[in-house]
Formats: sequence, C-alpha cells, structure tokens
Amino acid sequence: MAVLASAAAAAILGFLAYLIIAGYSGGSSPTNLAPLAFPVAIYFFVVAGLPAVLICAVLWICYRASTPTARTVTGAARRPGSA
Repeated sequence: MAVLASAAAAAILGFLAYLIIAGYSGGSSPTNLAPLAFPVAIYFFVVAGLPAVLICAVLWICYRASTPTARTVTGAARRPGSA
C-alpha cells in the first residue's frame, strides 16, 4: 500500500512540476493559459498534493513500524556449542 501511495504522490508532484513549468513558459498571447498555471498548481498542491504526501508518509511509517527488526544474538544468549 505504501508503494502505491508513493507512486500516486510521485504522479501528483510530477503534474505539479508540469504546471509550474507551464507557468514559467508564459508567452505573449492574450489567450494563453500560462498565467493560470501557478494558481492552479498551488490549489492542486493544497487539495491533492499535500494530502497525498502526508498519506504516503504515514503509510511508510506504519510499514516500518509493522516490520520485524532483526535481533542480534548476544554472547550471553548463545547456546553452548553453537558457532
């Protein structure tokens, strides 16, 4: 689930990068939609990007907490004869 959330967050952030690049490309045509790209990018980040990144982080934290950690065998806990 965390991997899918990461893929979704990456897709959203990629689209945001596209909108920011479109806003910088500008152009002198009065019918160009580039001036709207920045407000749309900010709105899209607040509505979709931030929640997606937060959900992704929470899922990775939960995944990390649920996986068992490797336990090392200390000298006191070894059985005699084991290498």
